[in-house]
Amino acid sequence: MAERVGKIAKKSRVAEPLAAAVDAGAPRILALQRSAGNRATAALLRQPQVRARPRATAQPLRPVAPPQPQAVPRRDFVFLMGAVEPRGSRNPFYRMALRYWRAHCPNATFVLDKRNLNDLLAHIRDNVRGPIGRLIIVSHANEDGTLSFGLNRQDRGGRLDVRELDQALHPRAGASALPRVGNQIDAQTRIHIKGCDIGRTQQMVELVDEAFSGLGVVTAPTHEQEYGFDPVLEQRAIDAARPTAEARHPMPEAVDASLRGRERTRAIRERGAAVRARQQAIRAELAEIGERAGSYEAFSGPMFQRPGARQFTRQELEAEVNRLYGHLSDAQRAAMVRQLLAGDPRASALAHRQGTFQQHGQRAYRFTPNVFRFNEPRSVAEVTALFGRQFRAQGFRPTAVRRRRDPVAGGFQIVTDVDGSVQRRGQDPFDTTLTFTSGTIPDDATMIRQGREQFPNPDRYQWRLEEANDSGRATRTVAAERVVAYLHHGELDPGPHEHFTRPLSDPSFFAASRFTPPRRRP
Repeated sequence: MAERVGKIAKKSRVAEPLAAAVDAGAPRILALQRSAGNRATAALLRQPQVRARPRATAQPLRPVAPPQPQAVPRRDFVFLMGAVEPRGSRNPFYRMALRYWRAHCPNATFVLDKRNLNDLLAHIRDNVRGPIGRLIIVSHANEDGTLSFGLNRQDRGGRLDVRELDQALHPRAGASALPRVGNQIDAQTRIHIKGCDIGRTQQMVELVDEAFSGLGVVTAPTHEQEYGFDPVLEQRAIDAARPTAEARHPMPEAVDASLRGRERTRAIRERGAAVRARQQAIRAELAEIGERAGSYEAFSGPMFQRPGARQFTRQELEAEVNRLYGHLSDAQRAAMVRQLLAGDPRASALAHRQGTFQQHGQRAYRFTPNVFRFNEPRSVAEVTALFGRQFRAQGFRPTAVRRRRDPVAGGFQIVTDVDGSVQRRGQDPFDTTLTFTSGTIPDDATMIRQGREQFPNPDRYQWRLEEANDSGRATRTVAAERVVAYLHHGELDPGPHEHFTRPLSDPSFFAASRFTPPRRRP
């Protein structure tokens, strides 16, 4: 470096002042330019070896951090739990759902051959590596918490309700036989059940979360889940995107007019191929845009329910309809209230068998899941009607009846004392008392508990015990009652091509699981 600076100094005769200026830093360069001339200063500053820098001191080497591993992209999965219907089907739920998710989640892995929860869990355990992003389960469902797929391959009914899943997860002896998933489900995994009204039964949402290890979050709709395709929305999207798509694929340049012969023929052929490739690329791009815009999911089926037999009033329904469906016009909401107030036109026997399926209007439901019959005669006539044959065989004539209920564990016993006289041939008559003691008759709490156990969502009902006695034959009946105002597949779209849906964060339309798995012992 000294040699090169010396050469410059011979030309400019200012080697020492310039070196001093460089060491002093940039603030002295202007003064040096004034004393030594700009040309000499510029020549020196062009040399990179003499740039001003702080004096070097010994520094320890800094450790180089290892490269951070890149996060593995999470995969999405879509499980269709029923067969895809053929074209023309009256209820193409699975076919339209498949079309929707292929358009809106094209990079997902689609699994179409699972028909029970056991096989679904086993597929994830055995075939998925790394944590899942979204797990979408498409299934028919019901507001009582029933999913339209079985528990395992032995489940021929193709239904999974709250009680069955609860028993499978919490058997009386041993551990659950359901497959256990591992690191495929974590706190960032979202499990979306796409099935009608399943979110109205919170217990089922929690049980599904538990079945998937309880580390993710399960969401489920509180309304009917619909899928469809709207050609009008498809065409609107295509028309709006066409200019951009055409600009992204510019038209090939025209054939050079100066070309002749074979060169011109070849140029025309090549341009024609390029034009066709451009058109094909534009069509593919617009088709994808149109498919995504035309495929939609939506909600339908307004439903309101409460325990007991008291039906909803107009004021009550108006308040709820206005709260939930403010996107509808005043006229649409008023029409909905009128339909909800009207009585469900189905016959009672059909409604009892179908439940809320195809309900259109308001109906009070009454179920009697637990009935206990026994004898409790209250008079001589009733005891004679019940036991007259036995009395006559013994020559016994009843004259009075006394009865009482003695409490025992889990219920009570009926003790009936029948006073009378015995008259037998060849014997003097004598007075006696016959005593009858019944078996244990369950008390009110026991009978109601047994009735509630038969329902997937017992809290939706008002429970009471009714007792009747007809000629000494008594009946104790558990009654469960609720009122439901419901429009099965009732429209919620504000317009012909405005399909109503809500974000997953809206608790009025989506239930979310809160299950927390128990801590494992160290």
